Amino acid sequence: MISLTDPARRESLNTQEAPEASRRFPVSVFYPAEAGNELQQKSSVLSLFEPAVERSAELFAMVGLAEERLRATAVPIYNDAPPARTDKPLPVVVFAPGFGVDRDLYVRHIAALVQAGFLVVTVGATYDTLFTVFPDGDVEMQSPRCSGQDFTDFPTLRELVRVRQADVQFTLTQLPLWNEGESPLNGLFDLERIGLMGHSLGGAGVFGAAQADSQIRAVVLLDASLHVLPSESPISFPVLNVRQEAASLEEMLQTEMNDKVARAMAEGQQRLHDLAGADRCFVKIQGADHMTFSTIPALFQETEKLTRGQEAIQAVTVAFLEEFAGGRAGRFADFLAGGERPAQVLEIDRDGHLSRP
Repeated sequence: MISLTDPARRESLNTQEAPEASRRFPVSVFYPAEAGNELQQKSSVLSLFEPAVERSAELFAMVGLAEERLRATAVPIYNDAPPARTDKPLPVVVFAPGFGVDRDLYVRHIAALVQAGFLVVTVGATYDTLFTVFPDGDVEMQSPRCSGQDFTDFPTLRELVRVRQADVQFTLTQLPLWNEGESPLNGLFDLERIGLMGHSLGGAGVFGAAQADSQIRAVVLLDASLHVLPSESPISFPVLNVRQEAASLEEMLQTEMNDKVARAMAEGQQRLHDLAGADRCFVKIQGADHMTFSTIPALFQETEKLTRGQEAIQAVTVAFLEEFAGGRAGRFADFLAGGERPAQVLEIDRDGHLSRP
């Protein structure tokens, strides 16, 4: 875990407590670990929240997640493990989470990318997330401005997206510094092969960051907030739009989604489709809802449906990033056309309807 402070920006989400503070947020860096090191012992979800494990367990208990359940949920993540060294630097995925969700509570998707040979940098959303742990043990709670968020308040949502976009952009400026520094991360990052991925508001944030940075090779939107995408400009990068099962306006109106949000989401999806170039793909995950894209549902109850949905998300995102960020020509086309594609991955058109029988 690394704490980043952007001296060029004032904190805008917690102005009552820190009116003059610069924007500060943590990031985590996930990488293939050196085989056989002594740190590779069983880890639990709570290990993602070191060094404030006890406080984190208390906060999770307040939303109905018992410490026993959290400790029983194993993850293939080992804090401070020595990185495996290869002849070449690794392609990079920078990830932004959904509203209220910790950046690392996407651990299954993160692990799938690392196993495929990517470095993954997750970007915290301080004062927007329920709580945020920093490397010194400081815990920052969600600010009153963000708690009880009205998701029909599009101007406020756009402001949250702008903060996330700026956080991702600042994180991108740190990659070459880490690459040239004296930390164990030295030389690990392939700065010519960078992809962005984000869930919900994080999806809108990484979309804006990619529009502003020509070095980005590809973007994956995980059920992104398409109604508040921060740009109307043509898209110059490959984009994968991965939706939950309710991907069309008709389907969204049959869920608990607010009608105003559903209609704006449908319009945003059409606009995204029309702005994107040839290297675009729109899919939906059969059986998935909005939170299937995070680890959170599995912390409450693991089901076969959830597992299949998350495995499908991992399969399609990894294949897309392997081709367009990792440089494996034809990888994604082969995935879509071959037997490797899970049955839950269904291609859709600009309206969210199935594009193939």
